[in-house]
Amino acid sequence: MFASAAAAQPAPEQPPAPPADGSAAEPAPEVKPPAVVAFEAGRALMDQKQYAEACAKFEESIRIDADAPGTMLNLGLCNAELDHLATSLKWFRKAQARASESGAAAAFEQAAKEQGVIIAAKVPTLAIDAPRGAVVTLDGVRVDDTELARVEVDAGDHVVEMTLTGEKPVREQMQVIDGQHRKVVLKLPPKLVWVDRGGAARKRAYLLGGAGLGIWAIDVGMLVIAKQHYDATDRPDDMDTWKNVARYGGTTLFLAGGVAVAGALYLYTKAPGKEQVEQRAVVPLVGPGQLGVAAYGSF
Repeated sequence: MFASAAAAQPAPEQPPAPPADGSAAEPAPEVKPPAVVAFEAGRALMDQKQYAEACAKFEESIRIDADAPGTMLNLGLCNAELDHLATSLKWFRKAQARASESGAAAAFEQAAKEQGVIIAAKVPTLAIDAPRGAVVTLDGVRVDDTELARVEVDAGDHVVEMTLTGEKPVREQMQVIDGQHRKVVLKLPPKLVWVDRGGAARKRAYLLGGAGLGIWAIDVGMLVIAKQHYDATDRPDDMDTWKNVARYGGTTLFLAGGVAVAGALYLYTKAPGKEQVEQRAVVPLVGPGQLGVAAYGSF
């Protein structure tokens, strides 16, 4: 492991003038910058294998001196010990870049590079597919569209959420382990709509039933007329005629109306009822190595 006194020491003050009586002056106590104090406390905790506490001290130090490659390097080391590989890799990359930019000790840059290679082979990643225009967050932090193809995460539980204008948020919880490369496909929930597949059949049933009732109405009217004519005549031939009209004509119409009504009842009872189905939809899709549209729903 490498350590660095990340912050520059303050310029030494001019030594005080010796006392007039010639006695020796007391040496002034050394005052270390706060970033160095926090860094050294972190290094001591690392030696004691108290990695979480060490990370806290290094974070305190980097907040004071944000450009210290040695502190970045040690943040990578302590996070690696905590199995926070994505966080560790982030700090190793920062340490390597900062050491190169600042011309710091080559050991910092080389150590960060070597550790980064080791961690990169183990760090879990997510590949996220989401519709175009969706806002994707990982554990509450937005993921840029350009990073969806490869999102480095620490091992453990994570929540990926997608929001799209006019739609309810889509959330997916998952547990990721070291070395895992997981694909996450975020889809809009299917929209359910009511469909009446039996509407046409019921309409035909209403028409057929109405026709049957109409035939029965005509039958009743004809029977009334035949009865009136039968009662109004004394001629046997006319009486037989109206009797036959009522007997044969009435029976025929009654049966025809009955067939129509029965057919209507059959059509009505056999017609499918209303049901909820997925609405057909086509949405744009953007994800790792793909750009196009996705179709969903009932086809």
